[in-house]
Amino acid sequence: MMARKLLEGVWLEDTGEAATARRDETKDTLATVKATVQQCSDRELAFVHFVRQATSESLQGSLALQNCQCLIAAAFESLIDDNDQIVMLRCLSLFAEANASLFVREQLDILESMVCEFREKPFKNAINLFRLIIQRTQRAERSLLLRVQKSLRKSVFKVRASDIDEFAACLWTVSLHVEQTMQLIDLLCIFTKELRSLACLDLSEPKQCKLLAQARKFVRLIGSLGRYCDSPCQEQVAKELSDSCKHWDADSTMRTLLNFTDECQLIVLRLDAVMSVSFFCRSWPDQYRDSEVHAVFSANLRPDASEPHTITIRALTAFFDNESL
Repeated sequence: MMARKLLEGVWLEDTGEAATARRDETKDTLATVKATVQQCSDRELAFVHFVRQATSESLQGSLALQNCQCLIAAAFESLIDDNDQIVMLRCLSLFAEANASLFVREQLDILESMVCEFREKPFKNAINLFRLIIQRTQRAERSLLLRVQKSLRKSVFKVRASDIDEFAACLWTVSLHVEQTMQLIDLLCIFTKELRSLACLDLSEPKQCKLLAQARKFVRLIGSLGRYCDSPCQEQVAKELSDSCKHWDADSTMRTLLNFTDECQLIVLRLDAVMSVSFFCRSWPDQYRDSEVHAVFSANLRPDASEPHTITIRALTAFFDNESL
Protein backbone atom coordinates (compact mmCIF):
# COMPACT_ATOMS: atom_id res chain seq x y z
CA MET A 1 0.00 0.00 0.00
CA MET A 2 2.84 2.41 0.85
CA ALA A 3 4.52 1.64 -2.48
CA ARG A 4 1.26 2.35 -4.32
CA LYS A 5 0.83 5.68 -2.52
CA LEU A 6 4.42 6.61 -3.38
CA LEU A 7 3.94 5.77 -7.05
CA GLU A 8 0.63 7.61 -7.17
CA GLY A 9 2.29 10.68 -5.69
CA VAL A 10 5.22 10.55 -8.11
CA TRP A 11 3.32 9.68 -11.29
CA LEU A 12 -0.27 10.73 -10.93
CA GLU A 13 -0.25 13.93 -8.94
CA ASP A 14 -0.25 16.98 -11.19
CA THR A 15 2.57 19.19 -9.93
CA GLY A 16 2.11 21.78 -12.66
CA GLU A 17 5.53 20.97 -14.11
CA ALA A 18 6.20 19.46 -17.51
CA ALA A 19 7.59 15.95 -17.35
CA THR A 20 10.66 16.95 -19.33
CA ALA A 21 11.51 19.60 -16.70
CA ARG A 22 11.79 17.01 -13.96
CA ARG A 23 14.85 15.09 -15.10
CA ASP A 24 16.34 14.66 -11.62
CA GLU A 25 13.01 13.44 -10.25
CA THR A 26 12.69 11.06 -13.20
CA LYS A 27 16.15 9.60 -12.53
CA ASP A 28 15.28 9.06 -8.87
CA THR A 29 12.01 7.35 -9.77
CA LEU A 30 13.81 5.17 -12.32
CA ALA A 31 16.30 4.15 -9.64
CA THR A 32 13.33 3.09 -7.49
CA VAL A 33 11.97 0.98 -10.35
CA LYS A 34 15.39 -0.67 -10.77
CA ALA A 35 15.48 -1.48 -7.06
CA THR A 36 12.02 -3.05 -7.41
CA VAL A 37 13.23 -5.30 -10.24
CA GLN A 38 16.31 -6.37 -8.30
CA GLN A 39 14.41 -7.41 -5.18
CA CYS A 40 11.71 -10.00 -5.95
CA SER A 41 9.30 -11.24 -8.62
CA ASP A 42 6.24 -10.53 -6.47
CA ARG A 43 7.07 -6.84 -6.56
CA GLU A 44 7.52 -7.02 -10.33
CA LEU A 45 4.00 -8.43 -10.69
CA ALA A 46 2.59 -5.71 -8.43
CA PHE A 47 4.42 -3.07 -10.44
CA VAL A 48 3.05 -4.38 -13.76
CA HIS A 49 -0.48 -4.44 -12.34
CA PHE A 50 -0.14 -0.90 -11.02
CA VAL A 51 1.17 0.55 -14.29
CA ARG A 52 -1.47 -1.30 -16.33
CA GLN A 53 -4.24 0.03 -14.10
CA ALA A 54 -2.84 3.56 -13.80
CA THR A 55 -2.38 4.07 -17.54
CA SER A 56 -5.87 2.83 -18.34
CA GLU A 57 -7.85 4.92 -15.86
CA SER A 58 -9.82 7.55 -17.75
CA LEU A 59 -9.37 10.50 -15.38
CA GLN A 60 -5.68 10.15 -14.64
CA GLY A 61 -4.58 8.06 -17.59
CA SER A 62 -3.14 10.85 -19.72
CA LEU A 63 -0.88 12.09 -16.91
CA ALA A 64 0.19 8.56 -16.01
CA LEU A 65 0.96 7.83 -19.66
CA GLN A 66 3.04 10.98 -19.91
CA ASN A 67 5.06 10.17 -16.81
CA CYS A 68 5.55 6.51 -17.77
CA GLN A 69 6.74 7.53 -21.22
CA CYS A 70 9.15 9.97 -19.60
CA LEU A 71 10.56 7.15 -17.45
CA ILE A 72 10.86 4.86 -20.48
CA ALA A 73 12.67 7.56 -22.47
CA ALA A 74 15.10 8.07 -19.58
CA ALA A 75 15.68 4.32 -19.36
CA PHE A 76 16.56 4.12 -23.05
CA GLU A 77 18.96 7.04 -22.68
CA SER A 78 20.71 5.27 -19.82
CA LEU A 79 21.13 2.08 -21.87
CA ILE A 80 24.02 3.76 -23.67
CA ASP A 81 26.24 4.13 -20.62
CA ASP A 82 24.49 2.12 -17.91
CA ASN A 83 26.78 -0.52 -16.44
CA ASP A 84 23.80 -2.74 -15.74
CA GLN A 85 21.94 -2.87 -19.04
CA ILE A 86 20.31 -6.15 -18.09
CA VAL A 87 18.45 -4.66 -15.12
CA MET A 88 17.39 -1.63 -17.16
CA LEU A 89 16.05 -3.86 -19.93
CA ARG A 90 14.14 -5.85 -17.33
CA CYS A 91 12.62 -2.58 -16.06
CA LEU A 92 11.53 -1.73 -19.59
CA SER A 93 10.04 -5.21 -19.97
CA LEU A 94 7.77 -4.53 -16.99
CA PHE A 95 6.43 -1.43 -18.73
CA ALA A 96 5.95 -3.45 -21.94
CA GLU A 97 4.00 -6.13 -20.09
CA ALA A 98 1.81 -3.49 -18.50
CA ASN A 99 1.17 -1.35 -21.57
CA ALA A 100 3.25 -1.77 -24.73
CA SER A 101 1.65 1.30 -26.32
CA LEU A 102 3.89 3.39 -24.05
CA PHE A 103 6.80 2.71 -26.43
CA VAL A 104 7.53 4.68 -29.60
CA ARG A 105 9.02 3.73 -32.97
CA GLU A 106 12.46 5.23 -32.23
CA GLN A 107 12.84 2.95 -29.22
CA LEU A 108 12.23 -0.08 -31.41
CA ASP A 109 15.12 1.16 -33.58
CA ILE A 110 17.40 1.12 -30.53
CA LEU A 111 16.34 -2.42 -29.69
CA GLU A 112 16.85 -3.46 -33.31
CA SER A 113 20.46 -2.31 -33.13
CA MET A 114 21.02 -4.25 -29.90
CA VAL A 115 19.55 -7.40 -31.46
CA CYS A 116 21.30 -7.06 -34.82
CA GLU A 117 24.69 -6.24 -33.31
CA PHE A 118 24.36 -9.31 -31.09
CA ARG A 119 25.61 -7.84 -27.84
CA GLU A 120 25.84 -11.15 -26.04
CA LYS A 121 25.43 -10.02 -22.44
CA PRO A 122 22.11 -8.13 -22.80
CA PHE A 123 20.91 -10.12 -25.85
CA LYS A 124 18.38 -12.24 -23.95
CA ASN A 125 16.75 -9.24 -22.29
CA ALA A 126 16.81 -7.16 -25.48
CA ILE A 127 14.99 -9.79 -27.57
CA ASN A 128 12.51 -10.41 -24.77
CA LEU A 129 11.64 -6.70 -24.62
CA PHE A 130 11.44 -6.46 -28.40
CA ARG A 131 9.07 -9.45 -28.49
CA LEU A 132 6.82 -8.04 -25.75
CA ILE A 133 6.41 -4.76 -27.63
CA ILE A 134 5.68 -6.15 -31.09
CA GLN A 135 3.45 -8.86 -29.65
CA ARG A 136 1.18 -6.24 -28.08
CA THR A 137 1.30 -3.41 -30.61
CA GLN A 138 1.30 -2.90 -34.38
CA ARG A 139 3.93 -0.14 -34.42
CA ALA A 140 6.82 -2.05 -35.93
CA GLU A 141 7.21 -1.62 -39.67
CA ARG A 142 7.49 -4.74 -41.79
CA SER A 143 10.95 -3.72 -43.04
CA LEU A 144 12.25 -3.47 -39.46
CA LEU A 145 10.78 -6.87 -38.58
CA LEU A 146 12.33 -8.47 -41.66
CA ARG A 147 15.75 -7.09 -40.71
CA VAL A 148 15.41 -8.44 -37.18
CA GLN A 149 14.23 -11.81 -38.49
CA LYS A 150 17.24 -12.04 -40.80
CA SER A 151 19.59 -11.06 -37.98
CA LEU A 152 18.11 -13.63 -35.60
CA ARG A 153 18.57 -16.39 -38.16
CA LYS A 154 22.20 -15.38 -38.65
CA SER A 155 22.90 -15.37 -34.92
CA VAL A 156 21.25 -18.72 -34.17
CA PHE A 157 24.56 -20.58 -33.81
CA LYS A 158 25.95 -17.87 -31.51
CA VAL A 159 23.04 -17.85 -29.06
CA ARG A 160 23.95 -19.04 -25.58
CA ALA A 161 22.14 -22.12 -24.30
CA SER A 162 20.52 -20.08 -21.53
CA ASP A 163 19.04 -17.68 -24.12
CA ILE A 164 17.55 -20.25 -26.49
CA ASP A 165 13.94 -20.15 -25.29
CA GLU A 166 13.72 -16.34 -25.46
CA PHE A 167 15.42 -16.49 -28.86
CA ALA A 168 12.87 -18.98 -30.21
CA ALA A 169 9.94 -17.00 -28.80
CA CYS A 170 11.17 -13.77 -30.40
CA LEU A 171 11.90 -15.40 -33.76
CA TRP A 172 8.45 -17.01 -33.80
CA THR A 173 6.70 -13.72 -32.91
CA VAL A 174 8.60 -11.77 -35.57
CA SER A 175 8.02 -14.48 -38.18
CA LEU A 176 4.32 -14.56 -37.33
CA HIS A 177 4.01 -10.81 -37.87
CA VAL A 178 5.71 -10.92 -41.28
CA GLU A 179 3.85 -14.14 -42.19
CA GLN A 180 7.03 -16.16 -42.74
CA THR A 181 6.72 -18.90 -40.13
CA MET A 182 8.06 -21.48 -42.56
CA GLN A 183 11.54 -20.27 -41.71
CA LEU A 184 11.22 -21.90 -38.30
CA ILE A 185 10.32 -25.22 -39.91
CA ASP A 186 13.38 -24.79 -42.12
CA LEU A 187 15.56 -24.33 -39.03
CA LEU A 188 13.99 -27.40 -37.45
CA CYS A 189 15.01 -29.40 -40.52
CA ILE A 190 18.59 -28.13 -40.33
CA PHE A 191 18.98 -28.83 -36.60
CA THR A 192 17.41 -32.28 -36.93
CA LYS A 193 19.99 -33.22 -39.56
CA GLU A 194 22.85 -31.84 -37.47
CA LEU A 195 21.67 -33.66 -34.35
CA ARG A 196 21.13 -36.93 -36.22
CA SER A 197 24.79 -36.88 -37.27
CA LEU A 198 25.79 -36.93 -33.58
CA ALA A 199 23.46 -39.75 -32.52
CA CYS A 200 25.94 -42.54 -33.25
CA LEU A 201 28.77 -41.01 -31.18
CA ASP A 202 29.67 -41.75 -27.58
CA LEU A 203 29.35 -38.25 -26.16
CA SER A 204 30.28 -39.38 -22.66
CA GLU A 205 33.98 -39.50 -23.58
CA PRO A 206 35.95 -36.48 -22.27
CA LYS A 207 37.43 -35.81 -25.73
CA GLN A 208 33.89 -35.31 -27.07
CA CYS A 209 33.08 -32.35 -24.80
CA LYS A 210 32.71 -29.93 -27.71
CA LEU A 211 30.41 -32.29 -29.57
CA LEU A 212 28.43 -32.81 -26.36
CA ALA A 213 27.92 -29.05 -26.11
CA GLN A 214 26.78 -28.97 -29.75
CA ALA A 215 24.37 -31.83 -29.19
CA ARG A 216 22.85 -30.14 -26.14
CA LYS A 217 22.43 -26.93 -28.06
CA PHE A 218 20.77 -28.61 -31.05
CA VAL A 219 18.47 -30.55 -28.71
CA ARG A 220 17.38 -27.37 -26.93
CA LEU A 221 16.96 -25.42 -30.17
CA ILE A 222 14.72 -28.15 -31.60
CA GLY A 223 12.63 -28.23 -28.43
CA SER A 224 12.21 -24.48 -28.19
CA LEU A 225 11.53 -23.92 -31.89
CA GLY A 226 9.17 -26.89 -31.96
CA ARG A 227 7.32 -25.45 -29.00
CA TYR A 228 6.48 -22.29 -30.94
CA CYS A 229 5.74 -23.86 -34.34
CA ASP A 230 2.17 -24.30 -33.23
CA SER A 231 0.59 -25.58 -36.42
CA PRO A 232 1.27 -29.19 -37.46
CA CYS A 233 -0.40 -28.42 -40.80
CA GLN A 234 2.75 -26.44 -41.64
CA GLU A 235 4.55 -29.71 -42.36
CA GLN A 236 2.94 -30.15 -45.76
CA VAL A 237 3.31 -26.48 -46.65
CA ALA A 238 6.98 -26.61 -45.64
CA LYS A 239 7.59 -29.53 -47.96
CA GLU A 240 6.10 -27.57 -50.82
CA LEU A 241 8.06 -24.39 -50.12
CA SER A 242 11.50 -25.55 -48.98
CA ASP A 243 13.87 -27.98 -50.70
CA SER A 244 15.55 -28.75 -47.36
CA CYS A 245 12.23 -29.89 -45.87
CA LYS A 246 11.08 -32.24 -48.64
CA HIS A 247 11.93 -35.35 -46.61
CA TRP A 248 11.16 -33.92 -43.18
CA ASP A 249 8.23 -34.40 -40.85
CA ALA A 250 7.60 -34.10 -37.12
CA ASP A 251 8.08 -37.85 -36.67
CA SER A 252 11.65 -37.69 -37.97
CA THR A 253 12.55 -34.94 -35.52
CA MET A 254 10.93 -36.80 -32.64
CA ARG A 255 12.82 -40.02 -33.53
CA THR A 256 16.06 -38.03 -33.44
CA LEU A 257 15.28 -36.47 -30.06
CA LEU A 258 14.32 -39.81 -28.57
CA ASN A 259 17.82 -41.15 -29.27
CA PHE A 260 19.11 -38.78 -26.61
CA THR A 261 16.57 -39.69 -23.89
CA ASP A 262 18.11 -43.12 -23.40
CA GLU A 263 19.44 -43.86 -19.90
CA CYS A 264 22.89 -44.55 -21.38
CA GLN A 265 23.23 -40.86 -22.25
CA LEU A 266 24.89 -38.38 -19.91
CA ILE A 267 22.30 -37.01 -17.49
CA VAL A 268 22.69 -33.39 -18.67
CA LEU A 269 22.01 -34.37 -22.28
CA ARG A 270 19.22 -36.70 -21.30
CA LEU A 271 17.46 -33.99 -19.26
CA ASP A 272 17.71 -31.57 -22.20
CA ALA A 273 16.25 -34.22 -24.50
CA VAL A 274 13.33 -35.06 -22.18
CA MET A 275 12.53 -31.35 -21.89
CA SER A 276 12.67 -30.90 -25.67
CA VAL A 277 10.47 -33.93 -26.29
CA SER A 278 7.89 -32.42 -23.94
CA PHE A 279 8.13 -29.02 -25.67
CA PHE A 280 7.78 -30.62 -29.08
CA CYS A 281 4.71 -32.57 -27.99
CA ARG A 282 2.93 -29.35 -27.04
CA SER A 283 2.82 -28.26 -30.67
CA TRP A 284 2.48 -31.77 -32.11
CA PRO A 285 0.18 -33.43 -29.51
CA ASP A 286 -0.29 -36.50 -31.72
CA GLN A 287 3.27 -37.42 -30.69
CA TYR A 288 1.92 -38.32 -27.24
CA ARG A 289 0.29 -41.36 -28.89
CA ASP A 290 3.62 -42.68 -30.12
CA SER A 291 4.65 -45.81 -28.22
CA GLU A 292 8.29 -44.66 -27.82
CA VAL A 293 7.26 -41.24 -26.53
CA HIS A 294 4.85 -42.94 -24.15
CA ALA A 295 7.64 -45.21 -22.95
CA VAL A 296 9.94 -42.24 -22.27
CA PHE A 297 7.32 -40.40 -20.22
CA SER A 298 6.37 -43.58 -18.34
CA ALA A 299 10.00 -44.27 -17.46
CA ASN A 300 10.51 -40.73 -16.24
CA LEU A 301 7.43 -40.84 -14.02
CA ARG A 302 9.03 -43.45 -11.80
CA PRO A 303 9.61 -42.11 -8.25
CA ASP A 304 13.34 -42.86 -8.52
CA ALA A 305 13.70 -40.77 -11.69
CA SER A 306 14.21 -37.55 -9.70
CA GLU A 307 15.01 -34.75 -12.19
CA PRO A 308 13.41 -36.34 -15.29
CA HIS A 309 10.33 -36.96 -13.13
CA THR A 310 10.03 -33.24 -12.30
CA ILE A 311 10.48 -32.21 -15.94
CA THR A 312 7.84 -34.69 -17.11
CA ILE A 313 5.28 -33.61 -14.50
CA ARG A 314 5.78 -29.95 -15.41
CA ALA A 315 5.49 -30.74 -19.12
CA LEU A 316 2.26 -32.70 -18.74
CA THR A 317 0.80 -30.04 -16.42
CA ALA A 318 1.60 -27.28 -18.95
CA PHE A 319 0.08 -29.33 -21.77
CA PHE A 320 -3.20 -30.03 -19.96
CA ASP A 321 -3.42 -26.43 -18.70
CA ASN A 322 -3.12 -25.25 -22.30
CA GLU A 323 -5.69 -27.78 -23.53
CA SER A 324 -8.19 -26.61 -20.93
CA LEU A 325 -8.09 -22.98 -22.07
